[in-house]
Amino acid sequence: ADGVLRAAPVGEAAPLLAGEDPLVRRTEGGFTLSCNWETPMEYVGRVEKLEILRDGPVLEVFVNGGEANFSTWIDRE
Repeated sequence: ADGVLRAAPVGEAAPLLAGEDPLVRRTEGGFTLSCNWETPMEYVGRVEKLEILRDGPVLEVFVNGGEANFSTWIDRE
């Protein structure tokens, strides 16, 4: 869109999307993703819309309609 590559969930995934998740914590300047790392992954930037998809051991986070996308495998230990 507008010359920018975006990664967004397919329309069929809409019922599975959530606006929050225990592993995703909004911060003043973005959000952090705590999963399989000692240090959480930090996204710094404007977050107007946050869509989260958890499907079994997979966690995907879509920022602002796909401007940024993060995917990870959740360690279920």
